Amino acid sequence: MNVIEIIVEGPVVPKARARITRNGAFTPDRSAEYEARVAWCAKAAMRGRPHLSGPLTARIHVELPVPRTWPKWKRDQALSRQLLPISTADLDNYVKATLDALNGVVYRDDAAVVSLHATKEYGPDPLTVVLLTELGRTTS
Repeated sequence: MNVIEIIVEGPVVPKARARITRNGAFTPDRSAEYEARVAWCAKAAMRGRPHLSGPLTARIHVELPVPRTWPKWKRDQALSRQLLPISTADLDNYVKATLDALNGVVYRDDAAVVSLHATKEYGPDPLTVVLLTELGRTTS
């Protein structure tokens, strides 16, 4: 059973809707830069190994920065996991950006992910941690 752990330090960016212009559709720069950073970290974690194959399970943990304007008591609650980020971007948008970035790097297509567990919390430094595991079962 193959397991890959990918740690992406730095700001976490949710998947943004594609922008439509007269010249076509494009991904906003912030989203594209985040996905490129995730892909770069994934390539380093893969160390030249072939793509994971078959059904996969994914665990994605996102740590968001505590707002600087918060008082110390509120910062302390956030960092001790007593206060969770419910007013930030939707968790599924962080997951979508992360899984899309891994297409063609860790696996051929994120459709291979058949099981998913995702969390978002506040942390001292923003980061994304991804754990992908091959389930070792056959597919149809």
